[in-house]
Amino acid sequence: MELGEFTVVGAYSYNQASPLQWIVSHLRRYKIYIISFVIGTIMYNVLTSAISLVVGNAFNQIVSVQQRLAALLTSTLVILGIVLARGLIGLLATFTIELLAEYFERDARDELYRGLLNKSQSFHNRQRIGDIMALATNDIRQLNLMINPGVDLIFDALANLIIPLIFIGIIRLDLLLVPLLFVIVFVLSLLDFSRRIGPVYMQLRKQFGQMNAILTETINGIEIVQAAAQEGQEFDKFEQQAQHYRALFIRNGKIQGLYLPPLLLSLAVVGSFIHGVWLYVHGGISLGG
Repeated sequence: MELGEFTVVGAYSYNQASPLQWIVSHLRRYKIYIISFVIGTIMYNVLTSAISLVVGNAFNQIVSVQQRLAALLTSTLVILGIVLARGLIGLLATFTIELLAEYFERDARDELYRGLLNKSQSFHNRQRIGDIMALATNDIRQLNLMINPGVDLIFDALANLIIPLIFIGIIRLDLLLVPLLFVIVFVLSLLDFSRRIGPVYMQLRKQFGQMNAILTETINGIEIVQAAAQEGQEFDKFEQQAQHYRALFIRNGKIQGLYLPPLLLSLAVVGSFIHGVWLYVHGGISLGG
C-alpha cells in the first residue's frame, strides 16, 4: 500500500484492477453470507414451486379417492409444513443479504476514508468538497442498495424463473411452450431497458455531485458572496444545476415507467392458463396437473 500523510496499520487491501474485481474482493470476505443467501433463495423458490405440485396432487386425490377428507387433511398439513419452512428459509436469506450489503457499505466507506487520508494536502486543495461529500455519502450508499435489493432481486428473479420452469417440465413438457417464449421476450426487453436507462442514470449521479459541489462551495464562501453582492448569480447558478438534475430525474422516471416485464408476465400467465385449459379439455393433463 502506498504511504501518504496518514496510514492505517494492518488495513485490508482490496483489488482495484477493475470495478468487478474490486466488488468481488470486498464480497469474498463474507463467503458464509453469500453461501447462505444463495442456498436460502434456491430452497425458498423450490418450496414455493413444490406448493403448486402438492395443491395439484390434492385436487387429483379429492376427485379420485374415497377418503377425501383424509386426503385433504394430509395435503393441508404438508402445505402448512412447506409454508413454515419456506418462511424460515426466506427470513434467513433476507437477513444474510442485508448483512452482506451493510458490511459492503461499511468496508467501502472505510476504504474511501483511508484513501483520502493517504492523499496529500495539495490533492485535497484541488478537489471540490461537494464532490467528495456526495461520494462519501450518497454514492457509497448506492453500493448497499446494489446488493440489497439489487443483487437480491436479480438472483431471486433468476431462481424464480428457472426453478418453476423445471417443475413445469416435470408436469408436462408441452406446458413449457408459453413460458419459454416469455423468457425470450423478457430477456430482449430487459436488455433494451438496460441500454436506455444506463446512460441516463450515470448522468443523474454525475449531476447530483456537481449540484452538491456548487451548493457546498457557495455556503462555505457565503461571506465573500455577500460582500460582492453575488447572491443572485449564485442562486441562478444553483437553480440551473437543479433544473438539469430535475430534467434527468424526470427522464429516468419515464424510462422506468415503460418497464415492460410486468406486462409480459401477465400475458404469459394468461397464455399459460389458456394452454393448460386446452390440454385439460383434450385429455392431456388431469385437473391437478
